[in-house]
Amino acid sequence: MRSFGILLVSSLVFATSGLAQESASSPAKIDVRSLTDAIKASPASPDAKAALQQLEQAANSGDTNALYQLGDLYTRGGPVPIDGPKAVDLLQKSADAGNAWALNRLGELYRDGAIVPGDSVKAADYFQKAADVGQTSGKLNLGLMLIRGQGVPADVEKGLSLVQQIADTGDASALYQLGDLYTRGGPVPIDGPKAVDLLQKSADAGNAWALNRLGELYRDGAVVPGDSVKAADYFQKAADAGQTSGKLNLGLMLIRGQGVPADVEKGLSLVQQIADTGNANALYQLGDLYTRGGPVPIDGPKAVDLLQKSADAGNATAYIRLGELYRDGAVVTADGVKAADYFQKAADAGNPSGKLSLGLLLAKSQGVPADVEKGLSLVQQIADTGNANALYQLGDLYTRGGPVPIDGPKAVDLLQKSADAGNATAYIRLGELYRDGAVVPADGVKAANYFQKAADAGNPSGKLSLGLLLAKGQGISADVEKGLSFVQQIADTGNANALYQLGDLYTRGGPVPIDGPKAVDLLQKSADAGNATAYIRLGELYRDGAVVPADGVKAANYFQKAADAGSKASLVNLADAAFQGIGQPRDTSKAIALLESGVAHGDMGAILKLADVLYNGEYVETDPKRALQLYQQAADQGNTTARYRLALIYRDGGQGIAKNPKQAITLLEQNSKAGHGQSLLALADGHLSGRFGSASNAKLGLVSLRKAETLGIEGAAPALANVYIYGRGGLEKAPQKGVKILKDAAESGNRQAAQTLVAIYRSGRGDLIRKSPAIAARLLERYSAFYDPNSLLQERILIEASAATTPANYHRVSKLLWEAPVSLQFGLLTGMRSANENAFVYALQDKMKAAGLYKGPLNGLLTSATIRSLAALCNQGPASDRCRLGPLNGAAVRVLSIQAAGM
Repeated sequence: MRSFGILLVSSLVFATSGLAQESASSPAKIDVRSLTDAIKASPASPDAKAALQQLEQAANSGDTNALYQLGDLYTRGGPVPIDGPKAVDLLQKSADAGNAWALNRLGELYRDGAIVPGDSVKAADYFQKAADVGQTSGKLNLGLMLIRGQGVPADVEKGLSLVQQIADTGDASALYQLGDLYTRGGPVPIDGPKAVDLLQKSADAGNAWALNRLGELYRDGAVVPGDSVKAADYFQKAADAGQTSGKLNLGLMLIRGQGVPADVEKGLSLVQQIADTGNANALYQLGDLYTRGGPVPIDGPKAVDLLQKSADAGNATAYIRLGELYRDGAVVTADGVKAADYFQKAADAGNPSGKLSLGLLLAKSQGVPADVEKGLSLVQQIADTGNANALYQLGDLYTRGGPVPIDGPKAVDLLQKSADAGNATAYIRLGELYRDGAVVPADGVKAANYFQKAADAGNPSGKLSLGLLLAKGQGISADVEKGLSFVQQIADTGNANALYQLGDLYTRGGPVPIDGPKAVDLLQKSADAGNATAYIRLGELYRDGAVVPADGVKAANYFQKAADAGSKASLVNLADAAFQGIGQPRDTSKAIALLESGVAHGDMGAILKLADVLYNGEYVETDPKRALQLYQQAADQGNTTARYRLALIYRDGGQGIAKNPKQAITLLEQNSKAGHGQSLLALADGHLSGRFGSASNAKLGLVSLRKAETLGIEGAAPALANVYIYGRGGLEKAPQKGVKILKDAAESGNRQAAQTLVAIYRSGRGDLIRKSPAIAARLLERYSAFYDPNSLLQERILIEASAATTPANYHRVSKLLWEAPVSLQFGLLTGMRSANENAFVYALQDKMKAAGLYKGPLNGLLTSATIRSLAALCNQGPASDRCRLGPLNGAAVRVLSIQAAGM
């Protein structure tokens, strides 16, 4: 949980310390402290109402402390509604009457911009005025403004000097703020030991907030080595000192089993105790727990109720979380209109993130009609205030494509500004951009540098990303030992994502050796820590059987656990399991129902999967009209995969849909501008191979291909190789030049080029390049690091199939195929058709004979008896008409492979 104590500590102190002048400025007839305490203790009680009335009377009589306290109440909500102008008026009157605390509070209001428009210049001026009359908190806040360059020219040295002067007096709040500065990064470099020393001094001076912050540091492991035991101990000390956030954090640690033995019941009890007092943050945290899954089961209605109570108690962040729930549709039914309404409420309550979230909703068209202009305007307004998150979100928008066109340089500029404003996550996004090379040229060294900066700024994900980059050797020389060490350090803090990434590394092969049991253990820990995606990965492992023995029942169970934990993505996995009969009898009705459920909740994966199924018609009857509607629905939300598939449909026609090359080109060009590499390659191929008909332009095709090369898109080398192998775009056929392009790219680390080279020698390219299983096998061993375990197993079987020449060889290949996990069988069969037609036919004969559909000899020959049996097999599915083109036709091969794999 992120602490909000950084700026609140001083404000909470001011609300009571402002009474210090009472004896000097107010007669004893009004006890402002008692009145204020009564109002805050039970805001809705008759006593509180009477106390409020007395406080108002005192303020009306000019009592400076009463003016201050009443003004402060109008800034916080609860007993009285938030009213920015009224608060400013009362606080200004208090300040004019000589209350320096009011000057400081006015500075906070204009600094934070929550209930009045933010104005950092005004804020700094008020802090200066408070400091000039000796008000310690004003001087402290002025120092912080100087450090951050808010409202005044940045002067880190002077700002630190002011804060240090107050800290040197032993002031607990100044010690806290100074220690906290050394944990955040930005203008003040991170210094973990110094931060801990200062925070400990603050704690020793009686500041329980410092105990809580120390707990956070050891819990998160960002600026000091993670130590969940120490973290829990500090939270316990803070709780013992009556510090609410400490008790709350301790409860969350107990729920998650971090640093203490897991005790969900006790942890929930602690959080509930604080929530029962009406504490807005505790209500928020408790509500949020019921949305995440893991130790606490998901309960959408309960979450909404608690978050609404938190919002009613003045926590505008709860409105944002409610908006996110209705936007994402994970634990409640997706409702873009409700989401927009909640984001608007947060904005109206003065929370800049509300306006930001609303802008992003409109710009991305998430459940509401797209309004890119209005959306970008809202985000830009927040970014113009120097808000680091808004700068990040705006920069990120220009990297994603969709309604907002990609603009790499603009994205980098905005993200750098966000990073300069102290947002270490922006360094991570910059690293990702240079690592992936989608919107800027790939540069592994730059990527590593940005990840390092994020790590240096105390962001655990920076160290995690750097570790993964090193372990995988992405754009830089692999350093598996160092990379794993970084990832392990973050995982040791209990970080669910680090546990997931580390577990996943042990499943992929390559520089990190496969270790199935270790992978399962780490992924289970990640799932236990609340990461539903880890359940999906565990399901995939048991489904595919590459690093652990295949177990369809376990796979289906893990997919279901992910769904129970609120993962919408798992619906596609569950549907696939039902389609293929993994861990259960094949059940297409169940699969369709699961996908329809996902579509109803707005899940993009379910929308695309259902569209694919309905368009291809291989599991159910085709419904091209509904498929196009679904693809268009996804495309209208900016989904590049949907636009890509629509483009291919309009390019090739079929299923009753006429070809429309111009529309195909338009969609592919839109996607290419949005950074979708496949679309740029498809655009090049369509022009070079003439698939756009009269709209084809070989020159434009070559331009697109060269652009793909410049952007570092892996598929560009195989595409260029095909141009020379087949002599496209007006070029002479030059197969060996094409092969050389692939070899050079593979040697440079291009995964797709290596895999294409192996496939070429495994299956051949007609008379242009003769197949050679022996060369394919040698290349596979050379480039084995470029394959995940499933792909490696599949390729080895296909190479053996390619080399098979006798029934005995075919029998061995068939045995390997049908012993492979069900999830791999379809790909193996379709690949076998191009590698060796006889091996393909033999495998089908073998399966049909076992099922009683074929009684002839197993020989791999298309005899009349074999053809009749294949027709019977094809007739068991919804697309039997495709087999009339012949059992070796591409469409027929897909249908037969699906039917055979499901027998």
